Amino acid sequence: MEEANQMCDRVAIINKGKIEAIDTPEMLKTAIKKLQVIVVSFVGSNGDLTSGLKVLGEVTDIIKHGDKYRLNTENVPQALSNIWSFSNKKRLKINTLNTLSPTLEDVFVELTGIHAEIKPTNNQRG
Repeated sequence: MEEANQMCDRVAIINKGKIEAIDTPEMLKTAIKKLQVIVVSFVGSNGDLTSGLKVLGEVTDIIKHGDKYRLNTENVPQALSNIWSFSNKKRLKINTLNTLSPTLEDVFVELTGIHAEIKPTNNQRG
């Protein structure tokens, strides 16, 4: 997807033989601009905080990757305020906090509901 984002003038998102969308990469990403991502990690957090973060207002989905939490939201300012309140209430120090705009992969998932799978290659020799 990153290659398509950088090299293509127009991209088509096709799902089961049907064109779901066709436009420039930037216009496709703008079409789902409502979907924003916040990535946050906490210093010294013991255990999984997913259940606590799920109840925060304005967070529509959470995916945990290592020590980072990827939160989808449609309202970044309110979600950031809620994360700050959560960290204060739990006495957690925020280690990293980033906001991300949608990627072409996000557009694909939003339009098709299909998540990309990373499959191991058989070319590895041991």
